[in-house]
Amino acid sequence: MTLEVLAPRRVSATGSAAVLSNILLVTGLVSGQIPATPELVWPLVALSIAGMAYDLGRKAITRDRL
Repeated sequence: MTLEVLAPRRVSATGSAAVLSNILLVTGLVSGQIPATPELVWPLVALSIAGMAYDLGRKAITRDRL
């Protein structure tokens, strides 16, 4: 006798880091918590883009495993 339990597929959180970082960046700029100086804004934008690239790369690598 074999007992087999099938687990539901895990929901991937891919993209959540990119979305959260962009929301926090825009919220900080609009509310005035982050000064809108180019010396500060451009590195934050670059980090947000890097987060999006990381999420897309991770999804592409693990696409066949799900």
